[in-house]
Amino acid sequence: MGDAAANSNARALHSEARRTGKKGLEQATLVCHNCRGRPAAGAKLKQCGGCLCQSYCSSACQSASWPTHKLACKTFAANRKRAQGRDGARSITKKDEIAAGNWYSTVPGLVAKVGFLAWKHRLESPIIQVYSPSIDMDSVPTVCISPRIQWDSGAMDNDRATICALFDARDFNADECFVVTLRIDHVVSGSPFSSMSPRYFPPGMFPLLQHAIFSTISADDFATELYRRERQPPCPEDRRRNTGIARAPWLSHLMRTPGPTDVFKYARLEGLRGAAHLNGREGVLQGRDPKNPARFTVCLIDGKEVSVLPQILRMVSRPKLFSEEFI
Repeated sequence: MGDAAANSNARALHSEARRTGKKGLEQATLVCHNCRGRPAAGAKLKQCGGCLCQSYCSSACQSASWPTHKLACKTFAANRKRAQGRDGARSITKKDEIAAGNWYSTVPGLVAKVGFLAWKHRLESPIIQVYSPSIDMDSVPTVCISPRIQWDSGAMDNDRATICALFDARDFNADECFVVTLRIDHVVSGSPFSSMSPRYFPPGMFPLLQHAIFSTISADDFATELYRRERQPPCPEDRRRNTGIARAPWLSHLMRTPGPTDVFKYARLEGLRGAAHLNGREGVLQGRDPKNPARFTVCLIDGKEVSVLPQILRMVSRPKLFSEEFI
């Protein structure tokens, strides 16, 4: 896919994600720091008022976590104030923090890409660094990883105390959470934004992935495939073996993968002229257009159906992700 098509597709996916809000994977990462539970329907997690880094489902959970969290809370708060001082005279507002958090959660594939890298390198105590010029729809974030051997050698001296407080906390578990720094040049107030906080793997998901995929596919390919699965229609045939394991509906849906008979044939549109804005878009190939057998109908990710000539279609190879799909 060319750069123009890729950018067009990214903008379309980003716009769709903003309309539909958090789904599946993004929502599943929002868990209480103490009990690791998700908020009840219609409820929201509440942040620690001291550091704004940890979230809790109730006052009881916040109180239970305080004996261990208090050791790091002051460090987080001090680092936050120091970051504000570095980033400019205007302080970071609550609206900035909310906007930055919403941006992180709704950029298509970003949560999945960050999680993939964090899980792959979790034994290296990595910092996942996310940077974007702004929270605009057209802004494409960059993601890089700094293992402990790098940040502990002086590469991140200004934040070293905070990083150590996170990784050395008694309740830190590398199989459950990881550390992300988020840096955005311009947010709502026009000020730069930066933060460092622990984030959580979606419960029960990453251990079910086939270990080999971490060396055979890229983080971008992983995120793209998850994005497809989150938005694909319900599979008419559930090919997953009945293992007797209860799973959250969002996770079960992600594990519905096309089988040998290709229940879902994915295609990318390329070479359109009259509707060039659709170039780079992907969707499920529905079959021949009943109104014009020389054309094919494709249901795009946003639900829109288009009729195109076969030379416009590029079939998309879908990777297997979960161990059950390799059996």
